[in-house]
Amino acid sequence: LKTLLVRMHQNMEMSDREEIYIIDFGGNLGGYKGFPLVVACFDNSNEENIRRVFKTVENRLEQNIKQLKSEQFNDAYKDAIEVKPQHITLIIDNINSFLADERYAPYQDDLIKFCRDGLSKGLSVVFTANDTSNGLGKFLSNFAQKLVFDAPTEVYIDVFGMKVNEPMKNPGRGVTMINGKPREFQAFLPFENEKKEISEFISSYSNVPCKVSRLQSFADELNFTNFSEY
Repeated sequence: LKTLLVRMHQNMEMSDREEIYIIDFGGNLGGYKGFPLVVACFDNSNEENIRRVFKTVENRLEQNIKQLKSEQFNDAYKDAIEVKPQHITLIIDNINSFLADERYAPYQDDLIKFCRDGLSKGLSVVFTANDTSNGLGKFLSNFAQKLVFDAPTEVYIDVFGMKVNEPMKNPGRGVTMINGKPREFQAFLPFENEKKEISEFISSYSNVPCKVSRLQSFADELNFTNFSEY
């Protein structure tokens, strides 16, 4: 996920319209919330923050549906002469924790809808999972691209629907499907000195015009004192 976030920024063009929403239940992505395309990066400490992410993504998706009408997002994106349609990326790190938490049960139907219908209307959903429990199968069926790092044999079968040769035991080594066949891949971390290089990376985008309007995190309950902040 960290490498994905870095590459999305490195590959963007000034005419791109991208918003990234991160639900960080793995506790790994807090340092990336300052990236210019990240609208929100919230952990599981406050249900209100998660509700706002889902509501905002739903509103963005509805706007796209109205703008695109019956056209597919990819076609509209390629054909756009001036203003490109908005693309949205929703990232959930450790979806197992999300699915196991009763507070977020009301959002599971919305997430299924995002996974099923979102891609054609400009919404890409990315998530990580520690295992295939908690009814993960109902989400996996909507994903064309799946990556599995070092895992027990049964996990590869659950994800890919077939037995595959386990990858080499190198950190970052995994298996994915290419043209229906299992292939090994190698992933790398984006930074050697993460804390130092993240700060430098964010600073390098200080003059980029395509920054987003961020959702502020609620520190506690909404009240008359802090209402104006949000």
